[in-house]
Amino acid sequence: MEKRGFSLVELIVVVSFMVASFIVFSPSLFCLRENVIFDSSVKNTAMEVRLAQIEAISAGRAVKAGDSSFVFARSGAVVPGGSGTKTLASKFGKTRKIVVSSIGRVRVE
Repeated sequence: MEKRGFSLVELIVVVSFMVASFIVFSPSLFCLRENVIFDSSVKNTAMEVRLAQIEAISAGRAVKAGDSSFVFARSGAVVPGGSGTKTLASKFGKTRKIVVSSIGRVRVE
C-alpha cells in the first residue's frame, strides 16, 4: 500500500509551529509598521517645509511653512526668528527633529 499525503500528527505539528511563530513575531511586526508610518510622516512634514521654501523663492514673497513656526523670505533664507527645531514624537516614544538653520537648510535628525 502506498502512503499519500500527510498524517494528522504532522499537520498538527506544522500548524502549531505556525501559530507559535505568529504569536512571537506579531508584536514586532506591529511595532515595525508603526515606525514606518512615523518615519513617513516626519519625511512628509520636512517636505512641506521645503515646499514652503520653494514657494517663497518662486513667488518672491515670505511664506510660512504649514502649522510650524518656520517662515521663509523671498530669497529662501529664514526670516529672523523663523529658524528653529520642530520635534515630532511617536506613540512608542521615538522622536525625530526637523531642523531649519538660519540660512534655510532643512534637515531631519
